[in-house]
Amino acid sequence: MNIEINQYQDIIVVVGDNNSGKTSIVQKLLLSKADKKNVYVINSSHESSWEKYVPKDNIFSPAIFDIKWLEKVLLLIVASNNRNITLVIDDIDNFDVKFNVIIKSIAVNLRHINAGLIITSRSLVDIPRTIYKQAKYLFVGYQSSDYDIYYISTIIGYEKAKILKTLKEHEFLLWSRKDRAVEVVKLDSRLFK
Repeated sequence: MNIEINQYQDIIVVVGDNNSGKTSIVQKLLLSKADKKNVYVINSSHESSWEKYVPKDNIFSPAIFDIKWLEKVLLLIVASNNRNITLVIDDIDNFDVKFNVIIKSIAVNLRHINAGLIITSRSLVDIPRTIYKQAKYLFVGYQSSDYDIYYISTIIGYEKAKILKTLKEHEFLLWSRKDRAVEVVKLDSRLFK
């Protein structure tokens, strides 16, 4: 399976336990595909590694998350008059649950301004169903929780989901909405060259 990402339209979801390589896989995707000046990152974990991939002014890391802060950030992005953007929300599970209401609205409406969305989380459960149901690709890294594996199995099937406990760092199950195909990929695999 070769992945084809339209950074201005597609929704990509990346989930996995800590240190599974979620941020790395997104950065690799961005590095190989994106016009970096049009990428905006909302980063809950204050990772400085984003500065290698995205202009510093396009990285937003709140000291304390609140809805007003998010509204300001989104207004800044939309007010930039740049209608070809990719919004990355890294570690969405670190944000308050109230954030999900806004994220659902963003996911539904971003395509109207020609914008894509990439979301990372430790668990698929923490991502609004509206978003992952619209995702073109779902990357799932190592999962230790039986509940998370069960939840993911409702999308990719139980037999394939059992593999999740055996994945190593930077290995992911890649699911494609288009053809419902599932395959194991590595961060350094041919997919990203």
